Amino acid sequence: MASPRPKEDLHKSEGALSKVGGIAVREEVERIQEALGAERAREREIETDADAWKLLRNTLREVENDEGAHLGRALAGPVSKKFAELTAGRYKDLRFDATLRAEAVGLGESAATGSDVLLGLSTGTRNQLATLIRLTIAAQLKSAIVLDDHLVHTDPVRLAWFREMLMKTALNTQVVVLTCRPEDYLTSEELPAECVERDLAGGTMRVINVARAVKRWAAISSRRPPAMAADRGGTR
Repeated sequence: MASPRPKEDLHKSEGALSKVGGIAVREEVERIQEALGAERAREREIETDADAWKLLRNTLREVENDEGAHLGRALAGPVSKKFAELTAGRYKDLRFDATLRAEAVGLGESAATGSDVLLGLSTGTRNQLATLIRLTIAAQLKSAIVLDDHLVHTDPVRLAWFREMLMKTALNTQVVVLTCRPEDYLTSEELPAECVERDLAGGTMRVINVARAVKRWAAISSRRPPAMAADRGGTR
């Protein structure tokens, strides 16, 4: 008759093995739960960061819009005054939106105002208004401004007004005018005769004939020895 001892040993071994397996499974489940908890915490952190960035973006946009509108209101006064002077009182009461786009203007003593008046402005008048806005912004910020023949559609009377305005602006702001029509900005006496450049208004204005300067530079370069010309070309 077989002894029951081996069976008992077998059952004990099976019980021990099941306990070991159960512990391993529980440890694995706990590890997965911990990892899941960590990922959920990370997800909450990312959501918090995303909400913070959204709030910052929206706040910046609101501030930008508020400042843009405020800047538009701040510029409307001085630009309207200059525009009225330029047009002999024909236009007044300019209004700008948050992007500094003119959205309304008054027409003299008439009740007509709004965008319809702006649409009725000629190309020349629109360019003149745009130039006034640029000059006013540059004067407010005390920064430089470059004008590239913005007044080609301007009549002689208004050109004379702009010449004086540019001179006044240049006292505190650097104004660079690029033009192929120098007579629009200078009298015949102010234009350089045979020289490349000329200082006017006590040195506050410098007139440079770029075409003549380029020709002079080309002439000087052509007289240089080949080696010198090559060296100059390599460092230009």
